[in-house]
Amino acid sequence: MRRPTADPTSRVVLATGVLAAVLAVGLGAALHGHVGDTRLDVALGTPVIRLFARHRATVVGLANLGGPETIALLAVLLAAVLGARGRWTGAAAVVLAPAVTGLLTQYVLKPVVDRPLNTEPSWPSGHAGGTWALATVVVVLLLREGCTRVRVVDS
Repeated sequence: MRRPTADPTSRVVLATGVLAAVLAVGLGAALHGHVGDTRLDVALGTPVIRLFARHRATVVGLANLGGPETIALLAVLLAAVLGARGRWTGAAAVVLAPAVTGLLTQYVLKPVVDRPLNTEPSWPSGHAGGTWALATVVVVLLLREGCTRVRVVDS
């Protein structure tokens, strides 16, 4: 009897999940209970803050694109399109992935890492988690459809 081979999409999902978990555990351990900026925050953040200091409203607007309202809207719209095409598993995934990531971040990871900014837990970022969860599901759906390259069209 022939042994079934792993689907390339499954390998990508598994590798992404393992890498994300390793990074999250490593960063969470390094930041556990840390208050204030780290050396990395100062080294990378200070030049970026100076660079965009005159464009604060734009930066805040861009950051808000990763907020829960925007991610939820994008997930619902994408789920509606997938549902209309009969792709119910994909529709469920685009709704559940950001929601589960948000719940896990807010109620499990932030309390465990315990890195406060002012009085609120600040790491891991719910904005980043929701955005990456939705993006990962989109990439997996594209891979399952056979899309293995992206072509940039120049007008």
